[in-house]
Amino acid sequence: MKRKQQQDILNVLEETKKRKLGIRSDIMSLSEPHENFNSDITSILSQLATIEKNKGQRHKFVAYSTAVGSISSHTERIKDGATAKKLDGVGEKIAKKVQEILDTGKLRKLDKYLADPKIVALNTLSKVHGVGPKIAAKWVDEGVLTIEDMKKQKLTKAQEIGVRYFEDIQKRIPREEMDEHVALVKPIIKKIDPKIKVKCCGSYRRGKPDSGDIDILMTHPEFQKDAKVDSLQIMQKVVTELKKRKYLIDELVFGVHQYMGICRLPPKEDGEERTARRIDFKLFPSDGFYPALLHFTGSAEHNRQLSCIAINKGFRLGEWSLCPVGLTGVVGDPILVHSEEEIFAMLGVPYHTPVQRSL
Repeated sequence: MKRKQQQDILNVLEETKKRKLGIRSDIMSLSEPHENFNSDITSILSQLATIEKNKGQRHKFVAYSTAVGSISSHTERIKDGATAKKLDGVGEKIAKKVQEILDTGKLRKLDKYLADPKIVALNTLSKVHGVGPKIAAKWVDEGVLTIEDMKKQKLTKAQEIGVRYFEDIQKRIPREEMDEHVALVKPIIKKIDPKIKVKCCGSYRRGKPDSGDIDILMTHPEFQKDAKVDSLQIMQKVVTELKKRKYLIDELVFGVHQYMGICRLPPKEDGEERTARRIDFKLFPSDGFYPALLHFTGSAEHNRQLSCIAINKGFRLGEWSLCPVGLTGVVGDPILVHSEEEIFAMLGVPYHTPVQRSL
């Protein structure tokens, strides 16, 4: 076979892989994650995307989210709507919105939404755990516009908990308080089994001054992917002990690999009750822990850009694993990695410490 024919076949296979994995042309040149040079634009479009999701307009949510991804990955400051339109996922309508944001610093459509009491109510009700767009829209149509109104409805257990602690869990958690949670939880888990690895992820691990919730990742050297069940009963033991200590005060989900609930620190010295907080525990197999640690540390934008780079380099990076991908788009077996540094090295990307990942 001639060299040109061989290259043509490889090109076709490569294009097939791109289509199967959803690779966009605008991210093929990414060499490492970078800051969002167009954060003012993507912030407004992201708010619009959230509202459309809450309205049940899934296709619009996807359209805006795709555009946000393309614009945030762009390696330069966007000067006009015409430039934005050249990016994958940015059509004429969104390009016009980009131009309006550049010209005025705001977007009339978003301002109109935020001035609409029903949209404001949708946004509020949708923040309650267990309330999806359909339920929120139904309630708003029936005149349920506030959390107080919602308390009068027939609610599921998850919704009852979400409403009960709504005001508390909307508040940001200062870093000093996050330190207290980690100082309480980590020794208890280590006492259960010193081999358990414990990491508090999210914005806390990225060194931010506050956090939205508490996200605890755990693993154990004897808990591997091929294990059918958690024979060590790690989650069961951890949750039971933290309930006994009256730290976990309500639960939303309690499974083998995940616990979602509400926690509260002990009262202050003067007896003042502490603010209730959302907390998640996630248990990962030891051979999938580091992709999980990378994913749940974030930021979401850093994860997205790193995932795009992985695809470009012939890998698929997710919260569970780093896998090679063949030219035809077939995903191979997970690669065993022993650190986050190894993942960056395999992708040919300079290592970003957690504090460097808040893009």
